[in-house]
Amino acid sequence: MGPDGLVVAKARRRTPSFPLRGLMILAGAAMLFKAFLYVNLGGITYSERVAELQQGSILEQAGAWIMQADPATLWMAEQIKSFL
Repeated sequence: MGPDGLVVAKARRRTPSFPLRGLMILAGAAMLFKAFLYVNLGGITYSERVAELQQGSILEQAGAWIMQADPATLWMAEQIKSFL
């Protein structure tokens, strides 16, 4: 309210927050990608390729750690197989 009694609307400035929703969508898409790769390549071939990555540079080793077949990936792969 101004000194003359008039109500003045002021726009609130939104501060950018951490994009949690976008990060969660990205993580879900990565998990789905891993599961599709696992189904397409098969378990043995997938494991061999991850093992090859583990022998590479530090960046490739980080990729191998991310691409490991974890229980969530295996479960998603089973669900995908049931649809195909």
